[in-house]
Amino acid sequence: PAANCAWRVTSVPQIPGVIVTNKEIADDLFVGRIRRWAATSDRLRAGAFDMLQVAESADGRLAPRAICGLLRTRLLLADTEEPVKALVTVFYRARDYLNREFWEDQVRRLADILADEYLGGSRGVHLMVHHNAPAWPLALELGDHRLLADLEA
Repeated sequence: PAANCAWRVTSVPQIPGVIVTNKEIADDLFVGRIRRWAATSDRLRAGAFDMLQVAESADGRLAPRAICGLLRTRLLLADTEEPVKALVTVFYRARDYLNREFWEDQVRRLADILADEYLGGSRGVHLMVHHNAPAWPLALELGDHRLLADLEA
């Protein structure tokens, strides 16, 4: 992941807890798997990929609640000559499984806030990858997001 994260955020008023980024995120089994996965991609290692974790203070330490991976890139739209800025939420996941829906909503909101900041009112695209979407996705809406395509790999 990018050592030079575009965001040096410690808190956002709309999101409970604190936000830690990239190397500030403590290593554990899950975070280690994400880092190894990101290290296998030339694109993600190129410095435009950031990992953010929402954490809450519990018993004097930060307890992870949700995590996401964001890729800053450019996208060439159909019938255009010049690429536009794009922020891709490659993944998001709750780490507090008893409150999964709440923390997934919070991390999606965080991605929306950062996309708004990154795109800065200029023309651009925010793509969010939803893993494990329900089986009836063609009319699916998750918060402010509408499913545009259902892809299988």
